[in-house]
Amino acid sequence: MKGIIHYEFLKSGQKKNSDIYCSQVEQVHKKLKDINPDLINRRQVIILQDNASKKTIQKFRDIGYDILSYPLYSPDISTTDYHVFLSMSKFLSRKNFDTLEDLQNCIVDFLRSKPTDFSNVAFQN
Repeated sequence: MKGIIHYEFLKSGQKKNSDIYCSQVEQVHKKLKDINPDLINRRQVIILQDNASKKTIQKFRDIGYDILSYPLYSPDISTTDYHVFLSMSKFLSRKNFDTLEDLQNCIVDFLRSKPTDFSNVAFQN
């Protein structure tokens, strides 16, 4: 585990779509190549992905990732980012921000404050 290796803020009013997501997938892939080339060079990287568009699925295949899908309905399984966003929600509660930049800076501070094993908690029973 290397901790959170990528985050990105969308422009105000911008909605995430498959083009943006594919671009983010490429950025994460490049960062992973730099951080842990053995992971990328192994036979096949497996990524847990739910509700991906055909374009996104093709992007994963193009860079050599195998997709492990969530079951269609699994109330006993939370998404892998639930842990991160629950913690961030608690961190941001009762804080007020004068500008969008102040909010973004606070989120960056939150992400940087987390130990590299922070996301491991989401996978522990």
